[in-house]
Amino acid sequence: MDVAASRELASKLQAWPSNLDDAISLVQEAELLSDMPVGVTSLLDSISGDGAAMSAAIRRAADALESFSINLGSPLKIAAAVANVKSFRGSDNDPELDRRLRVLRGLVAAGTSSDAETARVMMQLLAATNSVDVRFRDTDKVEAARLDVERLNHLEATGAMSSNDPQIDQAVRNLRDALADYATTGEQTNRLLYAIIADSDHQVSTPTLLASALTGQSVEVVRVAHAHNLDYDVAEAVIKLDRVDRLTASMDG
Repeated sequence: MDVAASRELASKLQAWPSNLDDAISLVQEAELLSDMPVGVTSLLDSISGDGAAMSAAIRRAADALESFSINLGSPLKIAAAVANVKSFRGSDNDPELDRRLRVLRGLVAAGTSSDAETARVMMQLLAATNSVDVRFRDTDKVEAARLDVERLNHLEATGAMSSNDPQIDQAVRNLRDALADYATTGEQTNRLLYAIIADSDHQVSTPTLLASALTGQSVEVVRVAHAHNLDYDVAEAVIKLDRVDRLTASMDG
């Protein structure tokens, strides 16, 4: 949103009532002379009121955006500080916890414009809960079953195997059985199966697909979490903050 352009547009919209006065007068005169009142003046009045309302809304949005400022430097530093706080296992009044919170607050405060904004960002970061993590679990059984399904599907696609071949159904059953070890319900097992079958070209690694399907997080979030040893929810916050950084940097430029 271009703040200057938005303010200019708001000014033009605000001017609609005065600009419409002459138009309303002319329409009223035409209706009188033609003896054909068609209700156009009421429509013009409505447009005038809408213009004023839109102008006020745009000005409020411009004011909010102009006052918004956040640049958190390296989001991964923020994420590491959050993980450091959330991994603490001591008591709530332990000085070590206070130290970790001060480190996080310092990093956030350096990129926010007020104490209130710092508090809001910290609350968002610390409110996230840990998600199920599969990155350290053995996925060899799932990977083998997945490769077998992909191999048979390729044979079917090339005509080397009939689509009715029982080997295909058996391979899918084997894959589903392997995935059941990661699920707590049949519905969850089906979700994992659909996610893997949908990635027929094997573009996404098995641990990443499993984590994405189990947590509901995007593949992008899971990849960042696994690459930097972060909780999935913290990785999601990191990505969001990184996007805000890029947005504010582009506006500043």
